[in-house]
Amino acid sequence: MKGKVKLFKDFNGYGFASGEDGKEYFIHVSQIHSSGFKTLIEGQEIDFTPDKNHKGYFARDVIPMGSLQLNNTFTLETGQSVIKKNPFTPQDPVTDPRKFVGRRDSIVNAVDSLFNGKNILIDGDRGIGKSSTALQLLYMTQGETELLERFQIKVNSLFNNITGDHRCLPGNDLSDIVNGLISTLNANLGKYFTVKTKGTSVSLETKLVKFQHQVNSEHISPSDLSTLFVTCSKEFLKDIAYQAQGITFLIDEIDVLGDKVDLASFLKAATEKFRLDSYFSVNFIVSGVTGTATKLIVQHPSSERLFEHINIPRMANEEIIALIDAALVDTGITISVEAKKRIARLSNEFPHPAHLIGYHAFRINSDNIIEDDDLNKAIRFITTSVRRQHFKSKFENINPGLQTEIIRCMAAAPFENISTTYLRHNIMQSEVDIVNALGLLIDKTEVLEKSDKEQYRFRDPLFKIYLGLLFRINL
Repeated sequence: MKGKVKLFKDFNGYGFASGEDGKEYFIHVSQIHSSGFKTLIEGQEIDFTPDKNHKGYFARDVIPMGSLQLNNTFTLETGQSVIKKNPFTPQDPVTDPRKFVGRRDSIVNAVDSLFNGKNILIDGDRGIGKSSTALQLLYMTQGETELLERFQIKVNSLFNNITGDHRCLPGNDLSDIVNGLISTLNANLGKYFTVKTKGTSVSLETKLVKFQHQVNSEHISPSDLSTLFVTCSKEFLKDIAYQAQGITFLIDEIDVLGDKVDLASFLKAATEKFRLDSYFSVNFIVSGVTGTATKLIVQHPSSERLFEHINIPRMANEEIIALIDAALVDTGITISVEAKKRIARLSNEFPHPAHLIGYHAFRINSDNIIEDDDLNKAIRFITTSVRRQHFKSKFENINPGLQTEIIRCMAAAPFENISTTYLRHNIMQSEVDIVNALGLLIDKTEVLEKSDKEQYRFRDPLFKIYLGLLFRINL
């Protein structure tokens, strides 16, 4: 049957299409037949086999028709503005392995750990790309090979796991996490694999309902919760053993959890129960900001033994430039060498600012070549609109007096790295007082950081531009 894509979210791995029979069909990424990263674009024509189960209509054997390029085919003209499909994703992790750049050493270490039955703990600075890395690993355990091939990582046998994932929110407790993992596991089961009989699917649904009722009962202990979780997971594995070799669970953004959420004890108990029952093909990927590993070890010392710790480093300028090039592939838009270098400098070795600046420069561009003028407009829009409130809050956390004088002086400086000698000559305060204030600006407000040569710089170069506008400095 012919159809047209109504919506497809790479981040979620599914979407919907309108069939020529007028019905709406669910599409899961596992049913897309195409080379490389499997995705669809809104408005794209497809050919598929219609099917139906107790949940509704879904598409099997989906064949994309035409090009998958992110070009202007699906642009929308609104007055003088052109709304284009944007290849930069500052709002989401990178889902397309073709757009994932750098981190090769971390990926190799993680793949080796997962292949050998280890659990993984990913941490790093906020905005460094932890979620993107975690998602790429999750996709690999589902059988995605694009990144393995591009990074030239040879694996003796391919992964073939089903997956469950939960992104933590403030206020979540262990029950929320466990419910999220099992619910997505159940949802993914029907999407990744074709369940042989309706009876099996209904049986799993019944088990899920029973499990959720037990989890949501009051006063359940972490130990009982881990027992329920393991039992339910084993039931899923038993029912799909003919199609999958294991399960990968991703728990992302655990740094937002409250101190009373004893995640370490739950993970230790669950991991040991799986191992004790010889279920060595169940892995956890856990991700959070720097300090996550320390927090888990404090909660439970054996966490260090249970998890392979992978810290995501900053990206070299060359990797940021490669990220920009990868994003723009097949868009029909080019970018000048100087514009790429400038984005890399303003990103301070973080991928998120590169995506943010790239997103708005791409949006503003009108001649298919992103140059300095596009960057100037994008940066001004970001600092005065998109991130204005964020920067305003940061500035309000800086104490008036010496701290404010230091950042004013640094914002006005024509160079990036500032020494205490420069500050002492321009502010006329003692070096001890200046060093103490700099320490607070690093530790308490996080607006500054030390550079390699015992000098100081703004952690976010865009914040310096905001301060230049605030203080009316002619940069």
